[in-house]
Amino acid sequence: MKSLNIQNKSGKYILTLARNAGIAFLGKVIGTVLICSSQLLIARFLGPELFGLYSLGFALAGLAAVLSRMGLHEGAVRYVSLYAGEGRFGRVNGTVIQSLLFSFFTGTVIAVILFFASGFLAGKLFHDYRMAGVIRCFSLSVPFVSSLTVGVSIAKGFQRIRYFVYVNDILYPLLNLSLVTVLYLLGFKLYGAVFAFVAASVTGLSAAVYFIRKSFPHLGKTSVEFQAKKLVLFSLPVFASGFLSFIILRTDIFMLGIFRSVGEVGIYRACSQIAFSLFIFLGSFNAVFSPVISDLYNRGQFRKLKFLFKTVTKWIFLLTLPFSILVGIYGKEILSLFGKGFVIGYHPLVILMFAQIIYCGTGNLEGVLIMSGNQKIMLYNNIFIAFLNILLNLFLIPRYGLAGAAAATGLSLIFMRILCLVQIRKLLKMHPFKLSFVKGLIAGGILIVVVVFIVRTATGTFLSLSIGAFAGLLAYFSALLFLKLDFEDKAALRMFTRMLGWRKSG
Repeated sequence: MKSLNIQNKSGKYILTLARNAGIAFLGKVIGTVLICSSQLLIARFLGPELFGLYSLGFALAGLAAVLSRMGLHEGAVRYVSLYAGEGRFGRVNGTVIQSLLFSFFTGTVIAVILFFASGFLAGKLFHDYRMAGVIRCFSLSVPFVSSLTVGVSIAKGFQRIRYFVYVNDILYPLLNLSLVTVLYLLGFKLYGAVFAFVAASVTGLSAAVYFIRKSFPHLGKTSVEFQAKKLVLFSLPVFASGFLSFIILRTDIFMLGIFRSVGEVGIYRACSQIAFSLFIFLGSFNAVFSPVISDLYNRGQFRKLKFLFKTVTKWIFLLTLPFSILVGIYGKEILSLFGKGFVIGYHPLVILMFAQIIYCGTGNLEGVLIMSGNQKIMLYNNIFIAFLNILLNLFLIPRYGLAGAAAATGLSLIFMRILCLVQIRKLLKMHPFKLSFVKGLIAGGILIVVVVFIVRTATGTFLSLSIGAFAGLLAYFSALLFLKLDFEDKAALRMFTRMLGWRKSG
């Protein structure tokens, strides 16, 4: 009876989550396709070696952007959501202005440092002086990328998911893809790809500011009340955690650049791009669920939070699993799209995919800890995992190359999930798992049987591979329907069918 009551009270949140996650998911699909398309084109245009130079410069610019925003993107989500819900528009004003201006200022400072340090980094760290020009060009993007991330996060704080999608998942990557193509056709290869990224970042920030004003018409029109201490005290531990998370995910790229050739960096970048594209489902739900966690925790509605935590995690797992399996089976064919020289990255790709299934299948653990006020614990977690990741990369990359880099990153991600699971269980008395996860494993086994059978009997053409993937997905989701849906799944389907006009809402 108590469980039924919780389900009924959670119905509104489930429908809201389904609707917003549907928007976020659609945006993530479009964004992921656009980003992967641009990376695929750049890789094909440049080849493994020049793509490796691009990847190292891109990673350095990303590191600089993480340092620049100082965790303000997460602080903005939390305090914009809280203050807007309380109707304290002066504080919303202060949070928005502080977050944007401070991230842009620090981004400018760090960009200048990176620009003048480019020669040292290219010669002493990566042993390739071609990197100097690439780093200088990428440094121009840093203040814009930093503020862009904060700006789209502010839209999430207002729970305007569609604005987040417009800028982050459509405009920004679409413009980058278009400029990469145009500049390459005009004869600009490596530097054309870099300047395309810079121009897309500038335009993306402008669009983010425009949509913030649409979300919050009071911006600049009411009193401004700064809560700098609260914002900074919340954001700094998040910044440290975000910085360390970036190190965990990018140490492999940097260390491959130090210990191996730039060609191997390019191949590994293609593998990681494919594997991490399956963050699409986790990212879609995290964008919607993080403000909900903050709101429910702040109001003490822990039963509803526990129920939604399990529900969202199950959805993420059931959506991530089949596509991960398909990437594992068709990995060589997918890598060949980047160019023939990239196919040797198949085994590292499989290693990363296995880690991805575990990572995504445990849900938004970091978000639950951060949005429930336990951001310092995430900081300690990231310190430990970053240190472990560096040691693993130092040990494995010189010995095993690409596979060693993939194993180091995969093991680090798995250890991080184990830590977070234990802490959430101890501190919040929650866990993300439901018995219905077993349905996904059964359906996944059926998918593997169907696809392997078709792969063995097909001719290996693109059409036959597509048929195999389609048949496998059809078998997977048919198996889930046969195994019956839970309450929350039916609620989500009702919402989606109403959105599509299949039923009358009423």
